[in-house]
Amino acid sequence: MVNERPRLYVYTLEDLLYNYHNLCADTAMGFFFVLIISSLAGGFGWWVGNFFGIVAALLCSVTASLVGYYYGQKWNRDYFG
Repeated sequence: MVNERPRLYVYTLEDLLYNYHNLCADTAMGFFFVLIISSLAGGFGWWVGNFFGIVAALLCSVTASLVGYYYGQKWNRDYFG
């Protein structure tokens, strides 16, 4: 119980990136693989949504990025882990 965080803990950017890295993959290469897949999916979502307007582009980009994140993690585990 000595190493537990207090109830009110302010996360820094370094904490968030470290946690994100550890959730994505076991290695730095897996982290970059998931990041690239998510970015490509988000760009594709933006391109598709841009035909309907800026709000649709934003919503499609966010949705595609989340789907890309999921499949990036899945492919990373299945093929590289």
